[in-house]
Amino acid sequence: MPNNDDPNSIDLSVLIKTFAEMKRDNEQNPEWQKNNLEWALRTSESISKKVCNDDEYAQHLYATLCNNEFISPDVWEILTNKTWSCSWRYAGGVVADIRKEGDYLNWYCSGCEGDIFPEIEEDLNQLGWRVVKP
Repeated sequence: MPNNDDPNSIDLSVLIKTFAEMKRDNEQNPEWQKNNLEWALRTSESISKKVCNDDEYAQHLYATLCNNEFISPDVWEILTNKTWSCSWRYAGGVVADIRKEGDYLNWYCSGCEGDIFPEIEEDLNQLGWRVVKP
């Protein structure tokens, strides 16, 4: 709260955005959306339906996102070998966001982290994304 007696006082509540506001603003930024597997997953109607309607599929998506790297269909990203990856926590958050319920803890450490499930890999391939295999 600002001190009205001090002309240099700043109301920090005006300067601080909540995490949700920052996330919302970020997601509306075309630069954030570009070559972002999270965005591709969350805007894919077919994957979103599977994640929302099938707990096993959702868990397999979480597990596949963990400990793996992915490359987008963008030619420049392929030529420069720029990959997308995320933490286990972030992967759980992606699944929770798609389902619009819970948070990363609903999926975190749910098993098989790093396994690449064929159905998930096939769906990623249909989006143009590839798992980078060692």
